[in-house]
Amino acid sequence: MAGQTARHVGVVVHRVLQRITAEGMDAPGGVRIRSSSSTHRALLAALGVPQAPLTDAVERLEQAVLNTIGSERGRWLFAAGHSRARQEYALTGYVDGRLVNIKIDRTFVDADGVRWIIDYKTGTHEGGDIDKFLREEEQRYRPQLARYAALMHTLESRPIRAALFYPLITDGWREWPAD
Repeated sequence: MAGQTARHVGVVVHRVLQRITAEGMDAPGGVRIRSSSSTHRALLAALGVPQAPLTDAVERLEQAVLNTIGSERGRWLFAAGHSRARQEYALTGYVDGRLVNIKIDRTFVDADGVRWIIDYKTGTHEGGDIDKFLREEEQRYRPQLARYAALMHTLESRPIRAALFYPLITDGWREWPAD
């Protein structure tokens, strides 16, 4: 999928997951997602996705959301029982003497008192060695999530774990301590 179209798919996946979070994971999932295809198509078109890849873009968007709500990991990520949970959480502050503006895809405090900072990615990986791909992605995004954790540490002192979540990749999860 072309770069700009893939980015637009990611934007709409974030919106849909934010809506699901607001409504709760117990709301009817798969049927509702598929019945919203025309809305998803309109959102993607409004962002500038050309007509030719639109059907594939809608399918990818819906598969990412269905994989999220249909997986144990996704249900844990969006469980209502987490405290201090936020979606698309915007923060501004100083990290290493520089003013930064960030937006955390998903954050919450789990039952053990650990703050989680999760960045979801709607990319896929063609070919083998998923573990190698995820290790490389961790290295790529580690500095970004370290900034997020540093800014979060200005607000609270609890332990922080960072994670990448790829709903379109089987076992597409990578986590590490972020403090």
